Amino acid sequence: MAIAWRAISDMLDAQRGLMSIQRYGDAEDVASLVTWLAGPSASTVTGAEFTIDSGTNA
Repeated sequence: MAIAWRAISDMLDAQRGLMSIQRYGDAEDVASLVTWLAGPSASTVTGAEFTIDSGTNA
């Protein structure tokens, strides 16, 4: 079982190396976007798609 976890850890480290922001997002990152979208600052945002992926697709 330890070998499987090590392989997963190595894969995650390799993926993190491809990200612009060298960390994985968490629930707080998503909640911050939702809070902003629900507020007055985002009142002119329509039909937008937001990707929260630590810059992997940047």
